Amino acid sequence: MNTNPLRTSSVTIPIGSIANPGSAVVMIPGEVFICVQTTSPFKMQFDSRGVFDCIAGAVIPVTGGYKGMTFFNETATPIVVIFGCGANGISFIPTNTFKVAPTYTKGTDLKGPAVLNAGIQKSFSGFDGLQLRKQITVQNMDAGANACEVQDAAGNCLAVLAAGSPPWTLETSGQIIVKNTSVATISRIIIGEIFYS
Repeated sequence: MNTNPLRTSSVTIPIGSIANPGSAVVMIPGEVFICVQTTSPFKMQFDSRGVFDCIAGAVIPVTGGYKGMTFFNETATPIVVIFGCGANGISFIPTNTFKVAPTYTKGTDLKGPAVLNAGIQKSFSGFDGLQLRKQITVQNMDAGANACEVQDAAGNCLAVLAAGSPPWTLETSGQIIVKNTSVATISRIIIGEIFYS
């Protein structure tokens, strides 16, 4: 019988990107790693060994054991991982579940005679106070035929929305800019954002 109990813990991996992943270091020694639950796939490494992909339900024995782990997040959403560590030979069957983080919505209705004149832009930071955005939707409801452009923080065009076009949606916590690229005032643009609670 294995006398070394399984030690369970959790970690929140901060947001990042492929070029600059968010990381979290956890110094718990062990010989086996068990990913009990995670809100999204992630990458990790034991001590200074190679980096690998990990998902919920993974059971990873580590030859020679490890002193600590580094978790990596290449996405724009924080990842929560619940995991177990301990000695090899532990009998443990993880529950494979995917937990959806709680969210709430916030709408912004840009309308009025001078809200979005030609060349004017409105910026949406990706935060509601300290709450991080999960998703943004933009719809051009102009009564005329005036188009708007959706841009990222660097001014790169992500979409051109004609008047009356279907809503445009993007999962991002980054800054989004809505710019009137027409020569006349746009009468109305509706913005919908979903934030993590």
